[in-house]
Amino acid sequence: MYLPGFQAAGRTLSSSGLISGASGNLSIRLQDHIFITRHGSVLSALTSTDLIETGIYADDSATPLASCELPIHRAIYTETSAHVIVHAHPPSAVTLSLINGGLELPGGVVAVGTSAGIVAGVLSDEIARELKKNSLVMVRGHGSFAIGKTLLEVCRATLRFEEDCTAACRERALMVKKPTE
Repeated sequence: MYLPGFQAAGRTLSSSGLISGASGNLSIRLQDHIFITRHGSVLSALTSTDLIETGIYADDSATPLASCELPIHRAIYTETSAHVIVHAHPPSAVTLSLINGGLELPGGVVAVGTSAGIVAGVLSDEIARELKKNSLVMVRGHGSFAIGKTLLEVCRATLRFEEDCTAACRERALMVKKPTE
């Protein structure tokens, strides 16, 4: 039932270079349940066994199969009105999140955490808090979490953000002075 939407989103993220291999994850909320991609699934080639249905507020027998970032998805759904979540690893955005050291990224996006990356569930509350203010947040040195109403809408917003970050990286590179010879 939801598989075609997940597959289209996964292919979009992959073909746009926003994920590679088994990176990233997707979820949708259905009342007190969540459909989330399986831990280690390849988003560009999702099958029905890659979608895990589990609770938002409680663990069940399917919980261990879900993405290791399930705690972050749960916190976001608990604290925001999000219908879907897309977690990607946009390369230019990741680069800028390391360079800017916490400064705002294009579009007013905030980078949270440290350059050490993410430990499953550790930044859940901070990510959810930022997503109350903006529909996209970066985890410094790791990737983005974006929320919205449909998976493709959120994939497109993530792609636009990555394009803005790519332009900012290029602009920054042009401002670097060449050493005098």
